[in-house]
Amino acid sequence: MSVELVKNCDLADHCDAGAKQGKSRDKRLPKQFGDFTEGLVMYVLGKQKDMTVALIDHVGADIIASDRAERRYAISVKGRNIPDNESKGFCFEKRDMEKLEETAHYFGMKSAVAFVIVDTLEKSMKIRVLIATLDDLINHGSHMSKSDFLHINPKTDAIEIKYKREKHLKQMKDCNFIDYTEFERKLESDVFPPR
Repeated sequence: MSVELVKNCDLADHCDAGAKQGKSRDKRLPKQFGDFTEGLVMYVLGKQKDMTVALIDHVGADIIASDRAERRYAISVKGRNIPDNESKGFCFEKRDMEKLEETAHYFGMKSAVAFVIVDTLEKSMKIRVLIATLDDLINHGSHMSKSDFLHINPKTDAIEIKYKREKHLKQMKDCNFIDYTEFERKLESDVFPPR
């Protein structure tokens, strides 16, 4: 198994192996997946973006981070492992935004959101990490149409991200206000094959 952790790199991951074969999963997998997504976001920010990061246990935020310009962020991490038969998208609810903004305000930080999405949209398993400030998501999302990858639901005020088609994925990758990193699974040997 070869793992190289750089942007657009290879990552071996067997989280869905049992589910794809119709077997029951470890009941702790959702908690482990959540911990993994937080750790991955900390890696991207700390190692690749040269930020100082800390994991916190606070309502609304999972990570705090500071860059070299001393901008400080309270970051909510949302992860989703998307099976092939489900819609490709993510929703960040209004109540989650309010909790994040309250925490960020309390600590004098900017609100940011990190979405970690595991999918097979491009025929191989990819882990996509999207990080943006909440203000940018709201401001840009309110001007984007429902056919774009990002928009604000007018009924619920939720931020909705979707990528059902290649058009959405291209918009997401080319977006100038979202930091996009992806990791790809490349299995060179199956030392621990699923049963």
